[in-house]
Amino acid sequence: MSLDDKLRTIRDLNTRPSVDQTRKRFYAKQVEYQLIQEVIFDMAYDSELGFLSTKESELYNQLSDAWTSAHLQMHQPDPRSNPFQLLGGLPANLSRDHAAIFQSRMNDKLNLRLELIFTQLSAEDYDILTLLEEQKLDALVRLRRIQTEFIEAISVLCTAASHLFIDIRTKTQPKSHC
Repeated sequence: MSLDDKLRTIRDLNTRPSVDQTRKRFYAKQVEYQLIQEVIFDMAYDSELGFLSTKESELYNQLSDAWTSAHLQMHQPDPRSNPFQLLGGLPANLSRDHAAIFQSRMNDKLNLRLELIFTQLSAEDYDILTLLEEQKLDALVRLRRIQTEFIEAISVLCTAASHLFIDIRTKTQPKSHC
């Protein structure tokens, strides 16, 4: 079974008519993105432990550079074209050997994930998953709100401390009489 067939299988699991069509269309890409991220993280771990062959080390270096460039360029004022072009999950400049290693690791990750997915989700299971996703999004919104409040509180504290130090400095500095 090819990687595209496996991704299509995951996408087909998400076929309830009540699901937003946009979410269904991008679900396979989201899974692919997560798999690429997991493969790169696994390779980073293996690299640190010295478990990668020379070819795998070269592949890891290329993938991590492309991954970093793709994510950092999004924050540039004039973003260039994405250097991590996802053509089946691969940067365009990989050799055939590197591509084979990468596809093998992607297939292994996808097989692990497919083993964990129920082939027949009941309506109740799907509703629970939807509820959990909504709770996760709500928690993220609350977290961002709390972060904003925290930053505002720190800003107020810094401003008050600055004014306090200015007042102390003006009161403790000797006045020069000229």
